Amino acid sequence: MRRKIAVLLLFSLLALCFTPAVLTASTYTLGPGDELLIRVENHPDLTLELAVGPDGYISYPMVGSFKVTGLTITEVKEQLTGMLQPHIPNLWVTVVLLKARPINIQILGEIKTPGKYSVQQGTTVMQVIAQAGGLTEKADREHIALNRSTGVVGINMKAIAEGDLSGDVVLQDGDTIIVNKGVIRVAVMGEVVKPGVYEILPGSRLMDALAQAGGPTVSANVKKISVYQGVDLDKPNPSGEKLFQTTFEQNPPMQEGYLIVVARNHFWDISIIVSILTALGLIKTLIGL
Repeated sequence: MRRKIAVLLLFSLLALCFTPAVLTASTYTLGPGDELLIRVENHPDLTLELAVGPDGYISYPMVGSFKVTGLTITEVKEQLTGMLQPHIPNLWVTVVLLKARPINIQILGEIKTPGKYSVQQGTTVMQVIAQAGGLTEKADREHIALNRSTGVVGINMKAIAEGDLSGDVVLQDGDTIIVNKGVIRVAVMGEVVKPGVYEILPGSRLMDALAQAGGPTVSANVKKISVYQGVDLDKPNPSGEKLFQTTFEQNPPMQEGYLIVVARNHFWDISIIVSILTALGLIKTLIGL
């Protein structure tokens, strides 16, 4: 629990401390809604703040309207210099991006406030997830999908929250972030109230799995709990390999595909063996093998 709280605090601090990525004049492409400051040295009447119109054009003295959508700031400066050169020899033009247009993205799945968001250019996945309230407890933090026009990008928020910012991707207009539910599947058989296959959260322990199955019966031997791992689940007759024997007090962590068998107070019988084979079959079906 302390580790979980520490990771969440680090995640929040990272989201607060890092501003959107710097937009460079040579790479950022302009579009409708961007606001520019254009200045010609020694010509204060030509210092203007202009917004790129819905049609992608701006209008400037001596030049008229010209299209800037799709151009970088550097390219706009070069074109404007060329168009003004016949009117103003030896000029020096400065073009600055005052305010970048927002981009529209969407977040779906295990997020506290899913929906559509309008964010600044340069915003990263970590920052927009923080803006949306963060991930839910059931979120799969290591396998988040960023869908964009060029394909799918995998995002590992666990690594990012632990300080590896190399995977914190800068968002693009139209991106969709999908956060799937992160669960592991275990089977609980033997002397429990509701034997079966259950989905539990990563990091869950033995007691969590037994609670899902309604807890032990009055005939259960809570000091004799066996844990198996499914073997050959892709074959017609799967089997189980015993990993270890445990107790309530030890309460070990669970992993995907574990089969927990709670023994009876008296003796094991054929029904326990049948239960194990049944559970292995259920796990095979559940994971689609």
